[in-house]
Amino acid sequence: MPDATATPSVPHPAAQVVLLDDRDGVGEARISLAAVAAKLSKLPASGFGMGSRVWRFAPAALARERPPAPEDVFYALKWVHLSDPVRARHLPQEYHWLEQLEAGRFPRPIAQAMLDANSYLLVSEWIEGRNLALHAPAIVTDLVAAGLFDRFCGNLFGIVERLAAADIAHSDIWEPNIIVRDLRPVLIDFGWGRRRGEPPARDNFHQPDDAQAMRQMLLRLGALRRMVKPDLEAKQPHEGPA
Repeated sequence: MPDATATPSVPHPAAQVVLLDDRDGVGEARISLAAVAAKLSKLPASGFGMGSRVWRFAPAALARERPPAPEDVFYALKWVHLSDPVRARHLPQEYHWLEQLEAGRFPRPIAQAMLDANSYLLVSEWIEGRNLALHAPAIVTDLVAAGLFDRFCGNLFGIVERLAAADIAHSDIWEPNIIVRDLRPVLIDFGWGRRRGEPPARDNFHQPDDAQAMRQMLLRLGALRRMVKPDLEAKQPHEGPA
């Protein structure tokens, strides 16, 4: 595990990065980051943050000038402009935070680079799944129907415990940053990550205390569970008289 006390630095400018382009991990695609940024900037972003844009992309497709294929490996590319000193202090640390956390509950970091003095690129695992903010009622319904709601909540607690063990404050825990993959939560977007005990950024409007933010989210999920459970029970077939 990387030294948790090390101070991350902004990477040196780079022209290209090598990414796996197949699921067996045997092929590589050497991608020009400038070309990636130019192509993706013409497409609608998959997500927006404060001062950043995120795209879902397949490096093999970009390297070979072809449309994405179902068998491609997809990554998330986050572009950030660092002209604001607060964002310049927080956002390039995301790679550093992800390095300290295991895959499964958090995205894997893949690569990072600077295109120029102010253009930072982060490449990480793209988490396929449903965003909890957009699909909470359906997700809770599926969890209750599968008998996995309590396990899901336990996994959410585990995320906060793992962050605390790594001495990391995510500082932005709420439904839009939870992706549900195979009925398990994955925490994304460490753009406001910081060392525990450090003050939050001036324009971080969300809950800066991870444990409190997670408790509030679990309360909201519990309220949804109480709403969907009677409906599920009403739909269960009833046995007739013996």
